[in-house]
Amino acid sequence: MNNNLITGGMQFQFWLDQMGVSRPEGYRWRLKGMVKTHRIGKTLFISQKAINAFWVDVEAGKFEGELHGCCSKSSNGV
Repeated sequence: MNNNLITGGMQFQFWLDQMGVSRPEGYRWRLKGMVKTHRIGKTLFISQKAINAFWVDVEAGKFEGELHGCCSKSSNGV
């Protein structure tokens, strides 16, 4: 079993790693309110609901010019 995955979400750092996003960039996203995380003990988690909301906002162009890497429109051919 993958220890990074939990029912309905995953460790925030694991999610960032899967998307090719650095820890500092993830921190900036949290500060700007672009993504919501939850702390359990010393570990940050992101819920599936927060992941879905993030992608809805990305598709709506809400973060235009703020995202880089796999999340930017230029990287996915759109």
